[in-house]
Amino acid sequence: MAQILGFTPGPNTDLLFDLSNKSIVSIDPNTFVNVTVNYLKLNNNKLTSISAATLNAMPMLLELYLHNNQLTSFDPLSLKGMKNFKYITLSNNQLTRIDPTTFNGLTYLLQISLNNNRISVLDNRTFTGLDYLVNVYLSNNTLKSINAGTFKDLTQLKEVWLNQNQISAIESGAFSNLPYLQSLRLGLNKLTSINDGQFTGLTGLTTLALVNNSITSFSKTALTGLTSLQKVCLNNNPITSSSSLSSLCAGNSNCQVVSSGSC
Repeated sequence: MAQILGFTPGPNTDLLFDLSNKSIVSIDPNTFVNVTVNYLKLNNNKLTSISAATLNAMPMLLELYLHNNQLTSFDPLSLKGMKNFKYITLSNNQLTRIDPTTFNGLTYLLQISLNNNRISVLDNRTFTGLDYLVNVYLSNNTLKSINAGTFKDLTQLKEVWLNQNQISAIESGAFSNLPYLQSLRLGLNKLTSINDGQFTGLTGLTTLALVNNSITSFSKTALTGLTSLQKVCLNNNPITSSSSLSSLCAGNSNCQVVSSGSC
């Protein structure tokens, strides 16, 4: 059992380990051997890597906080065998990719936070099998497109944040079969048009945020069938001067197009 900055976990230590804000630069793989850990906070340190062996020593882990470090990669074997794992945040690091097998087998995973990294591509297998996934945060990365299949069959998904990327293309069916998705954030990207099929099947969607793009055209039937929609945020897009915006919510009296002010 190894020591971290004067802290040596004992066999009866509580299930929460808060090691945040301690300027940790590395962790011995044996640190958590024979220690039961459910919640591990390693955020706000100076980690450039963390080995799969370090994390594999904690099969009962439920939540892992690694935000605000300097991680350039995350070993796809790190979370293997953690059958009840529910929450991970890797935001504010320097990750350029997530291996498509990283989350395999994490059936009960609820939330993934990957904001503020350098991820440019999402493999269609990245979220496969995450039947209980509720929230995905991928803001401020370098994603260029959203492919059909990326979020396929994540039937419990409620929030997806994709704002502040470089997204210029959304394939038809990219968000299909997400009946409980309520909030979809696509602001601060490079979208120029909204077409039929891109949001098909989002019957539970209440907020569609498309602020600060370069949208000049928006199909009048692109939002057909989105019966729960309440707000379409189009602030700071060229199309906001068009008189055709009022028809986007046709047939839905609870829906409004917001083209100025907060949204």
